[in-house]
Amino acid sequence: MKIYTRITNGKMEPTTAQLLIAELANHEGKDIAITVERKRKKRSLNQNQYYWGVVVPIIRQMLEEYGNELDDEETHSFLKEHVGKLTASVVDSVGRRVAITKSSASLSTAEFENYLLRVTAWAAQEGIIIPAPNENLTPPIGAYNG
Repeated sequence: MKIYTRITNGKMEPTTAQLLIAELANHEGKDIAITVERKRKKRSLNQNQYYWGVVVPIIRQMLEEYGNELDDEETHSFLKEHVGKLTASVVDSVGRRVAITKSSASLSTAEFENYLLRVTAWAAQEGIIIPAPNENLTPPIGAYNG
C-alpha cells in the first residue's frame, strides 16, 4: 500500500492515519516493511518531450556520423550509462558487484535537469550545441539568412 499525505506539526491527516491503521491490522502476526520517503515530483512532460524530441535525435545523429548505427533507445542507453552516469551496482549470489544502469524515468524534475546539463555539457565538448528548451531556432521574419 502506498499512502500520500502531508505532515503538519509532526502529524499526518487524521483520515490518512485511519487508513494506515486499518492497513496495518490486515497484516496482524506478520513481519512487514515500512518505508517513509518524501514524495518527489517526477520529471515533467515538457522535459520528456524535449529530451526525446531534441536531445536524443541530435546525439543520435552525432553518433551516427562517427559510424554507429543506433536507434533512439540505444542512444538513450548510451547517454544514461556513459554520459549521465545513471549507474549503480548490485551484488550477485556469489558476491560479485555487477554494474546496472538506472532508469531515467525515476528521476525527479531537478535530477533530470542535472542529467540534461551533464548531457549538454558533454555534447558541447564534442562540438555539438544542443539548443535550450525555450531557445527559438527559427530566425525572425525578414532576417538575413546569408
